Amino acid sequence: VFQHAGLHGPRRPPLRSYSPISPPSWYVHLSLRVFDSVLNIACYFSEHHPYLAQEDLVKLAQSQKITVMAYSSFGPISGRELGWKRANECPSLFEHNVINTIAKKHNRTAAEVILRWSTQQGVIVIPKATDPKLVKQNLEHINFDLTKEELRAITDLDVHTRFNNPADVSHLFRNSLAHFLTVFIIQYFEEHKLLYLFA
Repeated sequence: VFQHAGLHGPRRPPLRSYSPISPPSWYVHLSLRVFDSVLNIACYFSEHHPYLAQEDLVKLAQSQKITVMAYSSFGPISGRELGWKRANECPSLFEHNVINTIAKKHNRTAAEVILRWSTQQGVIVIPKATDPKLVKQNLEHINFDLTKEELRAITDLDVHTRFNNPADVSHLFRNSLAHFLTVFIIQYFEEHKLLYLFA
């Protein structure tokens, strides 16, 4: 849950970026502008996939020379593994007609097309894979390019749906050690005025 975003600034000692919450988009936009005026934010870690394209956020970060790193690049898959209702109700990107049509045209897999959609926008991807064949396949996604029309068609799948919302599983952490540690760490960072940004 807690991620290091590589923050550093000329007026303060090195800072880290941690947060177990998903702030609203206006908070993220404001934070990026305000904190970047004081700190040199190096990287912004955000959920990013065709169902949550976040075009404005990506463009804003890049305009401020902030690298965007994506998690959950394949959309609802990780949520399905956790049994989240929202993820189960949403069609798999691997089975989406738009994705598969483009994949067939390039003789690539749906996964490669989705990853290439992100990296062609300058977004770093860190896809989860344990099978060596899938790891190799993921690495090969940079060996082809999507057209502007294909990039637009995939972006148009955006339905502003977030699959990694901690609120969806907050009940799992109540009265647990994990919940206690989460609260403790948040309070620690707030008391020491450390910056945490996570979306």
